[in-house]
Amino acid sequence: GELELRYWQNPNQVYQTGLKDSQFKLVDARSICLLDCPIPSDDSLEWVCDYPEGDIRLSMEDWINRNYNYYEFLTPEMRNSSLQLQGPCYPVIFPSVNVYWSCQFIARASNTSLKHWEQMGGVSINEDIVIDKSIHKSINSREDSTTQYQHYIVLTMYYYWHVSVKRDKQLKERYMADIGKAWPVLIVCGGILPVFLSVIWLMMIRHFVAAMPWITVVLFNLLIISVTMFFYIKG
Repeated sequence: GELELRYWQNPNQVYQTGLKDSQFKLVDARSICLLDCPIPSDDSLEWVCDYPEGDIRLSMEDWINRNYNYYEFLTPEMRNSSLQLQGPCYPVIFPSVNVYWSCQFIARASNTSLKHWEQMGGVSINEDIVIDKSIHKSINSREDSTTQYQHYIVLTMYYYWHVSVKRDKQLKERYMADIGKAWPVLIVCGGILPVFLSVIWLMMIRHFVAAMPWITVVLFNLLIISVTMFFYIKG
């Protein structure tokens, strides 16, 4: 796919463009083109970094596959610059969705991402509704206020649907990864071991016919006791 969605990386610049007395325009705010609009993570701080160049030894394809994030490769100076919202990496604090090939911010900062950002020593980030209206006004300058309000409601609903779908996808990917790691155990415990035990059981039936009823009773009781003790310990 092509990098065709415009995303504004610095939320404070977007906020500044929405202030009444500000001379700073959205067109001057730092932006980048992406494949999709970033949304915050549930358990960590995501980053959107500039196109890889200079000291960053990363191909464009790898940059895209890493969700535009190469923060871990930055030098201490670059990390400090990023924490000042001066790049090359910028935190994903606000969710965003695609509206007319621009990533529209939704002014609901991720508490998890914001907490991680503050713990790392990042500069203060403005959370006012202005950050939402700045891009929204630029995208929908021809619409009346009623249409804008309806658009905002639809946008918010779309965001929550999008997050739900992405979480389901991540859950499926996690299950597949777990299966990929556990396949030796599945093969041994689900295939080889049952066959081996079945052969032993048949041999015991053949050679110890008279004792098999008692052996069965003893093994069954041991199994019941083991299961009971397991749940007792877990409880």
